[in-house]
Amino acid sequence: GKVSGFNINVNAANSVNVRVRNLQIVGRGLAPNNGPTEIGVLLLQTRGAFVESNTISSVNLGIFVRGGASTGNRIFENVITGGGNPANNLLGICYNPAPNSGTEGPRGDNIYNNHISRYGFAIAISAGSISNIFNENVLAPFNGGFREPGALTTGGGTNVSEGNIVATIPATVLP
Repeated sequence: GKVSGFNINVNAANSVNVRVRNLQIVGRGLAPNNGPTEIGVLLLQTRGAFVESNTISSVNLGIFVRGGASTGNRIFENVITGGGNPANNLLGICYNPAPNSGTEGPRGDNIYNNHISRYGFAIAISAGSISNIFNENVLAPFNGGFREPGALTTGGGTNVSEGNIVATIPATVLP
C-alpha cells in the first residue's frame, strides 16, 4: 500500500506486536520547523514491532523510535531516502526518549539491512537509548553515519554497531 500526506505517516503508540510491512511512504518534502514536521514511521513506547521492507522517502525523519518502553523491535530491510532539498532531510533513523517521560530511550532493538541515504546523519541515538544493535546497514548520509558515535560501544556507550557500510555523499539539490 501507499501512505502519503500526513505529518506522521504511520504511528504506533503504546502498542505491542505491530507489523509495518511493504508500504510506500512518501512525504511532501516539507521544511523542518524546530524539529521534524514529517515522519515516515513513529514507534512510541512500542514493543515487539516489525518495521520491514518499506520504502520511505521525502520525510524529515524516516523512522523515529521513542521511549524506554520501546523494546524488542526489529527494523530491517527498509529503503529510507531523503527528499530533493538536503536542508529538509534531518535523520534516517532516530532513537530518543518519549516526550514528558524522562530520559530513558528505546532498548534492545535490532536495526539491520536498511539502506539509508540523503540525510544529514543516517542514525541518531540519544544517551538514554541503550543496548540496541545496528548491523549490516548501508548508510549514505551527507555528514556521517552516526550523529552520536559516543552512544556506541566503540565510543564508550552500550549500543552495538557491526558491519555497517558508510559512504558520505554530497548534499546536492535534486528536482
